[in-house]
Amino acid sequence: MRVIIFLLFWASSLAFEAPASQVKPSAYPQRVVSLDFALAATLVEMGLPPVGIADKHGYERWAQEPALPDSVVDLGSMYEPNLELLESIQPDLILITPYQVHIKPFLEKIAPVVSMTTYQVAGDVIEKSVKNTRELGTILGREAQAEALITSTYQAMQDAKQVVEKYAFPSFLVMRVHDKQHVWVYGENSLFQSVMSRIGLQNAWTQKTNTWGFSSQGLPAVTRANQNKETFVVFLEPMPDEGVRSLNESPLWRLQPWMQEKRYITLPPVLQYGALPAARRLSHVFVEALQSKKEKM
Repeated sequence: MRVIIFLLFWASSLAFEAPASQVKPSAYPQRVVSLDFALAATLVEMGLPPVGIADKHGYERWAQEPALPDSVVDLGSMYEPNLELLESIQPDLILITPYQVHIKPFLEKIAPVVSMTTYQVAGDVIEKSVKNTRELGTILGREAQAEALITSTYQAMQDAKQVVEKYAFPSFLVMRVHDKQHVWVYGENSLFQSVMSRIGLQNAWTQKTNTWGFSSQGLPAVTRANQNKETFVVFLEPMPDEGVRSLNESPLWRLQPWMQEKRYITLPPVLQYGALPAARRLSHVFVEALQSKKEKM
């Protein structure tokens, strides 16, 4: 019954072209499935954890926070979810991104589908995430929770900025190690750039990135970008093998001046394609890592 009411709500809002904020359904979706990690984290923070998620193990590995309840059902692959299992949990709403549009016709046979875009178009990640959070709050009847999440995220970044200002840190190269010869370096269009610019940290990577906010590079490119002897490298976990310890066993990495001088920090997992929950977490863990590094310098 809730599904029927929800469909009628969206049909009526389209017919009259009324703003979503002015149209209130008699029953909001309660059983929501997310096939995207960022949207799943947003749901948790808004007090409505998803009843099902794609690749639950992947979320726990790459996002970690906010934690998912044990009751959340793992629906398998993001791009080929278990449709029978999905149908069995009787969702009222399914959230996807444009990268999953190929399975939308199958999903719509089970429940209404809403697609939200964050990384599929260029632009500031925080601004796009705020827009999506508000839209999701309207759809779910949780406008107050959406605004609370927005406020707490901006407050976390403001708190982080006040700490950063005390240390006067130089620039940073934020990267994920793909293998011992290649890395992904984050810049424009990334969550990291969006947060760093707000908390007062300079990104040393100024070259072009893709719409996901990173550039795939060999280690020599990182060395060229790290000519400033005060620039720090930021390693993002999880890392291959044994992380930095494994890299220190590689002659190629050991020759890097910034490795020899230990001009690097390591951040715990933060969802690299995350939304406001990831931005808030990044603000916290970045400052914690910088404080720890300062104590050892």
